[in-house]
Amino acid sequence: MSAEIKKYTWDFNPEAEVWYNNTFGSIEECIEDAKAAVEDENSEFEEKHDVIYIAETKPFIPNADIESIFEQMVQDAYDQCGESAETWEPYGTFSSSEFKELKDEINEVINGWLKERDRYPCIYNIDNIEEYPLEV
Repeated sequence: MSAEIKKYTWDFNPEAEVWYNNTFGSIEECIEDAKAAVEDENSEFEEKHDVIYIAETKPFIPNADIESIFEQMVQDAYDQCGESAETWEPYGTFSSSEFKELKDEINEVINGWLKERDRYPCIYNIDNIEEYPLEV
């Protein structure tokens, strides 16, 4: 199964487009990982770093657009059956609770399928970037 996204990640550059370091369950783990990266004799870091930036991760969770699915089904019905398909409104009669129930069930199936096949995304946005001293 794909790696679980923890709560924090770190980088030396707070403006980096992508933060490539691992994710961790705590700020302290981020600091320790950064120290290890700097101390590694094979490190790619040639300059001295005395601060790191740590951010909270906000995982991407796949979410199917149910209305788009129904619109595609209606289009397919029209393509196959012509104008008679115009009388079919598959989601027009759902209550909001029924629609939410369907959406939840479909997303559960899709996300479960992705996880079972190790295709669940391990990507995230970052938020709340803070600077921390790095004493190596």
